Amino acid sequence: MTLKFLIIIPLLYDPFIARDKTKHFGASYIMAQATYERTRSAEKAALSTLLIGIAKELYDLKVKKTKFSFKDLFWDTAGTAAGIIVSHYF
Repeated sequence: MTLKFLIIIPLLYDPFIARDKTKHFGASYIMAQATYERTRSAEKAALSTLLIGIAKELYDLKVKKTKFSFKDLFWDTAGTAAGIIVSHYF
């Protein structure tokens, strides 16, 4: 019973799919795409976009006093990859 709560409770407060996650994906997609279009460097686009995502999570942790979300970083990474791929191939 206790194990269920250890697994389910964190999911209630930070679900894997939520409106916030679409914002992380979208913002990262746009930043990565814009950076890639300007620099033509996937590495620069990925690094700069993901550093902004990490900085945002650190801000949430230290300033807003909420938790550092690895799920948000997952969606940041997915948006970054999608933005670079779309820019490169289309």
